[in-house]
Amino acid sequence: MNKDWKFDKEVVSMFDSHVKQSVPLYSEMHRMITMMSEWFLQDKTNVYDLGTSTGKLIRSLSFVYKDRDVKYIGIDNSSSMVEYTQNIFSDRQDVIIKEEDISQNTLHFQNASAIYSILTLQFIPKRFRQEIINRVYNGLVDDGCFIFVEKVLSGSPEINEIWNGVYNDLKLSQNLSHQHIIEKSSSLRGVMSPITLEENIDMLERAGFKKVDIFFKWGNFAGMLAIK
Repeated sequence: MNKDWKFDKEVVSMFDSHVKQSVPLYSEMHRMITMMSEWFLQDKTNVYDLGTSTGKLIRSLSFVYKDRDVKYIGIDNSSSMVEYTQNIFSDRQDVIIKEEDISQNTLHFQNASAIYSILTLQFIPKRFRQEIINRVYNGLVDDGCFIFVEKVLSGSPEINEIWNGVYNDLKLSQNLSHQHIIEKSSSLRGVMSPITLEENIDMLERAGFKKVDIFFKWGNFAGMLAIK
């Protein structure tokens, strides 16, 4: 049993197929995010993808908005993931993939019209998350957006049990075995720490965001849009 989930070379090789099986409406979520971005991507600005993994979102954005004069900056703390994704974009002058830890306050965002975090903050220790969102807010231009998706908890233990049951049923319907589901859950102990939707929104508001809404909700997954 894998007792410690890491984004190493083994995970990189099967990441895209695995996440499609494990995250509800994963492709539709990315389609929505790409569509929403039309309102925000401004010429001569930067676009950051935090926890960029294999660069799926950057690929989608740069294909749809190929006429926008923006620089895409993908950030990941997995050297295996960064090496893989750098190879994907090796011929692109408008894409930079960097290995950095977003929890370190040495990383600052600048002149950003959009910053994305898709299922990333849940892997960051809770004590660092508010400060990260503060830096996100400060790095955005006026009318820039922060779009992020998280696995969330309900304030009700009963509802949490329902969401977990529905989520496990979804994974079983995607041909993931009971054993795989148990092992994955075990490997994420102490690695992934979701919080409630309300706590996530509170962090956004404390950072300074005044315009916040939910654009995606499926059981214990939620997507949030915040505009500076």
